[in-house]
Amino acid sequence: MLPFTREQFIAVFAAYNTAVWPAQIVAGLVGLVMVAMLARPTTAGSRVIGIGLAVMWAWTGVGYHWIHFSAVNKAAWAFGALFVLQGIALFYAAVGGRLRFGIGRPSAGADVVGFVLERFSPGEERDLPAQIALACAAVETVFASGLAVAMDRFNGDPALARASDGS
Repeated sequence: MLPFTREQFIAVFAAYNTAVWPAQIVAGLVGLVMVAMLARPTTAGSRVIGIGLAVMWAWTGVGYHWIHFSAVNKAAWAFGALFVLQGIALFYAAVGGRLRFGIGRPSAGADVVGFVLERFSPGEERDLPAQIALACAAVETVFASGLAVAMDRFNGDPALARASDGS
């Protein structure tokens, strides 16, 4: 049984959205800028995207969980703390250049949106199970050995990550 009613939960969303208005518009615009930066990946752009995500993640912990959701669920204090800690870790990784964001390059003159949304090639479809397994191994490593170990192991040559994972 949840420690709050459906009506209380909806009221938390209403109170939060009213309190932060018009920050939703700003956050949406910042998000669009970050998505647009994916089309031309750079080290600086990856830092900006990572820092933007870190700030938004930490804000969720403070602005939503601590300030609003904690009124109906005391566990929100722990949720908020985890969001803030994860936001700090994401910020550290972004500032330290440990994150890279971007999309592959389409052929010259090709539409970037079409490139991102097109079906996988036969070769990419063959590689998909290995890529999913690698992503799962990265997540497991974060939980088992920590973020720093996972970043060291998986940020770089994918073949080395597979080799160190035993796959």
